[in-house]
Amino acid sequence: MAFEYVVDRESEFGIVTFRSIDIDKIHKPSKKAIFDAFNGINVSSIDEITSINNHRLVDIRKTAMIVFRIELWLHNNGFKFGKDFLVPENSKHSVSTNNTLLTNNKLLSFNESLFLLLGIDVLMLALPYFSELECSKYNKNHALKNNLENIFFSTAECKELQRSLSLKNGYISSSNLIQLAKDYNFFNNHSLRIVLSDKKVASNREKEKRNKQIFTLWMELQESNLDSLQTNEGKYNHIKIKLKLLITPSMIGKIIRKSQ
Repeated sequence: MAFEYVVDRESEFGIVTFRSIDIDKIHKPSKKAIFDAFNGINVSSIDEITSINNHRLVDIRKTAMIVFRIELWLHNNGFKFGKDFLVPENSKHSVSTNNTLLTNNKLLSFNESLFLLLGIDVLMLALPYFSELECSKYNKNHALKNNLENIFFSTAECKELQRSLSLKNGYISSSNLIQLAKDYNFFNNHSLRIVLSDKKVASNREKEKRNKQIFTLWMELQESNLDSLQTNEGKYNHIKIKLKLLITPSMIGKIIRKSQ
């Protein structure tokens, strides 16, 4: 059964549904996780919200409130949309996409970063509602108008992101965004460790696969009679181009030597 969070019982948009969250299937966190969640205070038991938040980067209450406010604004301004479309758990790939953006030190736009900090689906930035969203700078025109930006401006996440010295020309690295989230407790630390650990394992698997492809192609090139492939450097360059690698030819050489 999907988890429903009630923001406002009087509104048709007041119940936000997280379809892939089933409270009955979520394991209770360990004593250490509970200890960490409460900043070192021993707590004998926790409620279901805390259980869910230990499996989620962003507090589910925060995400539900922002989803509710955005949907209400869209409805009042005549836009059509699918209920709870901003909830990452309601899309097959959105949770994974959000988590992936936090790894490998990617460069993120202001809007991508803000959506991640609020726990909403980054993929939805491609929709017309958000195509001209300008949250990186507050100006007086926003205050005078009923703009969608006003919903975001009111959040602590938006304000701290705007103030961050790590923000350069509207972009911030994922590592700096994670540090910002840690500094202001925007992310659940237990959940963040799981996300980063999972992605590290996936990254190592990708490297192993890449290295195997490099060595296999290297062995095939040993029989080549082409002039351009008579030197090791020539073979390294060929492998780089053939496999569309971003690493240098010298790094390819190191990988081959380790594989022999």
